[in-house]
Amino acid sequence: MSKPSTDRDGARGRILVINDTKEILELFRDVLEGEMGHEAVLMSFAPDELTRIVELEPELVIVDFVMGERELEGWQLIQKMRMHPATAHIPILACTAAVRQVRESEAYLLEQGIQVLLKPFTVDQLEESVVRALRMAGSSQGLRADAAATPDRAHAAEARDQ
Repeated sequence: MSKPSTDRDGARGRILVINDTKEILELFRDVLEGEMGHEAVLMSFAPDELTRIVELEPELVIVDFVMGERELEGWQLIQKMRMHPATAHIPILACTAAVRQVRESEAYLLEQGIQVLLKPFTVDQLEESVVRALRMAGSSQGLRADAAATPDRAHAAEARDQ
């Protein structure tokens, strides 16, 4: 069993799971809440607008690439999240059987720090992927804070010249 991540106040992490299969949603809830100690918020559709995701403030979003009538609805949601300032920082775990789409998008996924868990997967693989995604999010937030606190070389040189 993995240790749940906690926020600054010691609360367990909120993870949003978006999938159009009820049984998969139930499995995620059982693992995330029952075995890992996180709060799981489940959605059976990809929201057209990102408002709901922004309101939830999840530590992680787990989304299926292929949902609903439009084959790549999950993929479109991932792209929207990365382009929106309020959701661009949220780590994403793409859980999918769409191997071809993952391969075609591999460079983008790596560049964006999006973890991928291919179906079928074991509970251990799910837990490891969640832990890895949350760990990467924590380290990248630390890097962002360091970068914000440290002026870049151009600004430092400019300040020195004045």
